[in-house]
Amino acid sequence: MQWRYPVNAEKITANEFAFVAENGDVQVGWCRLEADGWNVRDMDETLLSGPFKDAMEAISAGKEALSDEGGASNPGW
Repeated sequence: MQWRYPVNAEKITANEFAFVAENGDVQVGWCRLEADGWNVRDMDETLLSGPFKDAMEAISAGKEALSDEGGASNPGW
């Protein structure tokens, strides 16, 4: 079994959350309210999942979609 570090969602605005890899405290994605609903995107703005009607549902899906990024860290450290 591979150890996975958590990905947390941090509220930026009422309509936007940043996904942050807990291990290296580095952002790995976004959860945003867009015209069609809540969408999960990576840092290249690629749509990973969505749209969702509810922010909490989108955040849960985003944590799962970005779970492999949980060990990411800032290469400058």
